Amino acid sequence: MKFSDIETVIITLVHGDQQSPGDDGSGLSDLPTRLKDALDRLNLTQRRYAQIIGVTQPAVFAWLNGIRRPTGRRLELVGRTLAAVDMPVIEFGRDRRRRPLRLPARPWKAVADPLGSFRLPVSLDWSPAGRVHDLSDPAMRASIYRTILSEGQPKDFAFWIDLDAMLELWDSLLWLPREVRAAWDELLASGRLGNLRAA
Repeated sequence: MKFSDIETVIITLVHGDQQSPGDDGSGLSDLPTRLKDALDRLNLTQRRYAQIIGVTQPAVFAWLNGIRRPTGRRLELVGRTLAAVDMPVIEFGRDRRRRPLRLPARPWKAVADPLGSFRLPVSLDWSPAGRVHDLSDPAMRASIYRTILSEGQPKDFAFWIDLDAMLELWDSLLWLPREVRAAWDELLASGRLGNLRAA
């Protein structure tokens, strides 16, 4: 993706098709506010987010305070982060705790590297603090994806789970709660996420 295409994507994510009042013409004037809100909603610190997208914590600090703006690949990942928290959702029944089962209404591109190593926020993973998960190991990736699919919300799926990697592992994700598995099977068969899996 060319830089101009990436910038167009993030301008659309932040402002829609209209320039906001006081904008400097780049379409990114309220990026600090939007990104801070996204990190809060994803339960991510600046340091954790920096590790995930491969920059330093001072770089994220500079973005959040309007000192600098992300460019190139980092701009694309920031755009994906904003898209994750604004993911449209659809409901597929309720889980065993009677909570609505909300799933993504469209395909996504994850922020987290499907072969990377990272720590999940405690809202998703209650394992010992500081545990690093190495997703280059398919068994570990299946375990982490199972955790996220069971405990997360659409914003978490879109941030952490690579859709293609999830589909490759789908038949090994055997220990998903029955209601969660049934909802995802229905979503995948519906075609809402594209022609990803045979019905």
